[in-house]
Amino acid sequence: MPETALRSLVRNHEVRAVVRPAGTLRSALRPLAVRLGLRSPDPLQQAGEDLRLPRLSCHRGKDAKLADSLRRLDLDLIVIASFPFLLSPEIYNAARLGAVNLHTSLLPRHRGPLPMFWVYHEDDRETGVTVHQVTQGADSGDILAQLRFDLPRGYPIQQLYDRSSAEGAQLLGEVLSRLEEGVVAGTPQDARGATQAPRLKPGVPMVDFQNWPVERVWHFLKGMYPQYSEPLSDPGGRPVSYSGVQGFAEERHQQPLGTVQPGAGGWRLFCRDGIVTLDANRRNG
Repeated sequence: MPETALRSLVRNHEVRAVVRPAGTLRSALRPLAVRLGLRSPDPLQQAGEDLRLPRLSCHRGKDAKLADSLRRLDLDLIVIASFPFLLSPEIYNAARLGAVNLHTSLLPRHRGPLPMFWVYHEDDRETGVTVHQVTQGADSGDILAQLRFDLPRGYPIQQLYDRSSAEGAQLLGEVLSRLEEGVVAGTPQDARGATQAPRLKPGVPMVDFQNWPVERVWHFLKGMYPQYSEPLSDPGGRPVSYSGVQGFAEERHQQPLGTVQPGAGGWRLFCRDGIVTLDANRRNG
């Protein structure tokens, strides 16, 4: 998403730098992994290089050096999209108009770093993108613009990401044009409707097999695969992995909920009121 927004913004606005999180050992090794074909290039870094933009680094928390660098650039506005941690006021106030953030949910719903995961997990029937003013609270500033659209059942998350990127880049461009004209009025978020979108703990099951109907289980697993796979096991407790999600059927059964058994064409995942069919991972036989 940030690379799409960046490439869109440079068409009508002057972009003076790209800010990325400070490097770690893993990120330092990424160029080598890319050359070896083990990792794909960083899309935002590639976009910045293509556009020949200066790159600045941001350390988690207060970063006086970055704030000074941003002030020296004499910026009107800082634009944030998919940044992995909160920025200090010293940084996001380094521009005359402060900062705006592009968020891939209908705020105040799903504030946090993983909004699209929680859109699927909470069974939202519509989603969208929001541009909001950046404040000290996570994704809690006044809404400057918002776009809604329906989320089809079982819609692949990569397609949702692509649509959100395109719609978000366009919405962001509209906000920046209105800011230039001085006609943007923010709308305060209603904190009563706020939900959180935290990061996940690896290996923790996320499907509520006791309460979710089979169609909801299918929608979540189908939509999230392959970016997320639910940890599953057979009736004996042995871990089972899957390589795809097929369909579902409502039917009665007496099997333990959330367990899988081999079936025609793959695994049969037993839910409260039916069965989801999964593609069997070859390693499982």
